[in-house]
Amino acid sequence: MVTYPPSELLVKKYEEIDKTWCDIVKYAESKCRKLKMGQVAFSSELGNARRVLSAWTIILKSKSK
Repeated sequence: MVTYPPSELLVKKYEEIDKTWCDIVKYAESKCRKLKMGQVAFSSELGNARRVLSAWTIILKSKSK
């Protein structure tokens, strides 16, 4: 069924499949949760605090074993 150049019937069928695929993808994207990330500027103070908190969490977990 594949020829070069493609026949009119083949082009129409491809366009129909492509439109269906685009509609499916658009619908799926509309149902996905949008993540709002990167809207807050980086703060070195918060980064340091997060690392300290993470370190203490690891220390406490290792002590409780």
